[in-house]
Amino acid sequence: MNTVFAIGNGESRKGVDLSALRQYGRIYGCNALYRDFIPDILVVADPVMREEVLATANHDPVEALNGWSSGPSAVAYAVGNLEPMGRVFLLGFDLYGVNGKHNNIYKGTDNYRDADEPATHCGNWVNQLGIVFRENRFITFFRVGRENDPMPAQWQGLDVKFISYDEMWKLLRNEGGCG
Repeated sequence: MNTVFAIGNGESRKGVDLSALRQYGRIYGCNALYRDFIPDILVVADPVMREEVLATANHDPVEALNGWSSGPSAVAYAVGNLEPMGRVFLLGFDLYGVNGKHNNIYKGTDNYRDADEPATHCGNWVNQLGIVFRENRFITFFRVGRENDPMPAQWQGLDVKFISYDEMWKLLRNEGGCG
């Protein structure tokens, strides 16, 4: 397998047709993603979220790496199923809040913070993803998002490219199915 997708729950992925990604590669998702879309692998870190998934979904969640958040764990699991020179597209890994507020598609729903709460500190996500990027230099990582989303300084020198959703679709469609 040469292409995989890790789906976070940042608001930048709102409106993205995730089912259209299936023809291009395996899909790893996080937490409440199952409410709207069933990925190939669902990674859950929070015990309360895990109980929700087990109680309501026809899906067995994979536990996050010990002490890690769901998103970075999903990326780490995805990398484990790639061939050398493969690539990972990270969708909805916004990292930062919007106008200082919480940035999550599921904000205000069960097991998620309210919409008016301050942005979540992203230090753990940045550090954990940085570890995955550094340990997998044979993989190309594409962080897909909005044009004004900043790239963390800690990722300088790593093979992490920022692209828009339009650029991702263009890249995938030009190459055809490559899962």
